[in-house]
Amino acid sequence: MTDMTREQIEAVKASLAELSDIDPDMRDALTAIRQLQRGWMGIESMDTAPRDRTPILAKTTAVEGRWEHLSNRWFVISHINDISGWSLFPGMGWPDKWLEGWMPLPLPPAGDV
Repeated sequence: MTDMTREQIEAVKASLAELSDIDPDMRDALTAIRQLQRGWMGIESMDTAPRDRTPILAKTTAVEGRWEHLSNRWFVISHINDISGWSLFPGMGWPDKWLEGWMPLPLPPAGDV
């Protein structure tokens, strides 16, 4: 199964919301399945990460020295440009070589819009 775009997910959610007789537990189960599918796709190479300021979940590599306390941690980041790299914190760029990989952000809990 291929990953769905945000627009496709929203279209499915909208069509489910129109069904007044759908069981809320079924809606929650469908959302949970989608979250599992996204979460279990595994970590991907930074080469495949979106570079259009889309927020992603990324894991830092082991870094020694001044930034060691940021090693092997997960951050929500977005790509700023080729000079600044990835925005780890406001005003702090992070290069590809210091990131192990990425994955899409998980969906919000079922029922949250």
